[in-house]
Amino acid sequence: HAEIAKSESALHPEVNATLYSASMQEKANKRARMEHDLKLAAHNDELSLWWQPQYNTAQQLVGAEALLRWNAKEWGFVSPGVFIPIAEESELIEEIGDWVLETACQQLAELCELGIPQGFQKLSINVNARQLIQENFVDNVLTKVEQYNIPSGLLAIELTESTLVQSFDRAVDLIKRLRRAGINCSIDDFGTGYSSLNYLRQLPFQTIKIDLTFVRDIHLNKGNQAIAKTVLYLGNLLGKDIIAEGVETDEELQCLLEMGCKQFQGY
Repeated sequence: HAEIAKSESALHPEVNATLYSASMQEKANKRARMEHDLKLAAHNDELSLWWQPQYNTAQQLVGAEALLRWNAKEWGFVSPGVFIPIAEESELIEEIGDWVLETACQQLAELCELGIPQGFQKLSINVNARQLIQENFVDNVLTKVEQYNIPSGLLAIELTESTLVQSFDRAVDLIKRLRRAGINCSIDDFGTGYSSLNYLRQLPFQTIKIDLTFVRDIHLNKGNQAIAKTVLYLGNLLGKDIIAEGVETDEELQCLLEMGCKQFQGY
């Protein structure tokens, strides 16, 4: 009971003390069952990649981001906000990351056989901090790209700000190695965490993504407009590609177009 209360307390550091309750036991039991099921998810064919499209100002498809989804037999569709933390805490994230890399390359190879749509530039996959610090991470990526004969630049890597904060020096080295091999990298969720202008200067990535928290109802929020304008201005000065995430309405799109944004992504 003390261990369960301790675990619950770790999720709420602002609270000085946490008393054990039966609901905590139920929550812990559910999490344990979910972790067990997640370990078997790939084997049971419950994981999938959903491609979220990216468009330019002419509304032409220019790329996509591969989003991981888990449709569990017991739980149904589980939110990534629920199962990704479980994967990270239980060290399943490396195994799942390998599955994402393999599956994305398989799907890209199938797309190449069918014929890549004109203007389609890349498919991006998300990389976690645990994957990034793997000794053979870059070699694994390059091996899969070669194995599936993926054209140069068609696979891209996305790193979140939190990943960069945890392993900045290693990230700089790995991104340089990936870029030399023709694999572009982007910063996802830019501006939501501990981002530094130093990232924009030091990291050799090609793409910045404006997080959906700044895009949602941007036409109504002067603060979000100011942040988006700043990212666009700095990104353009440094020669980066910039994608706005979470663009869902005509009003949001028009506001971003007026700011000079040229690429958009959304559900």
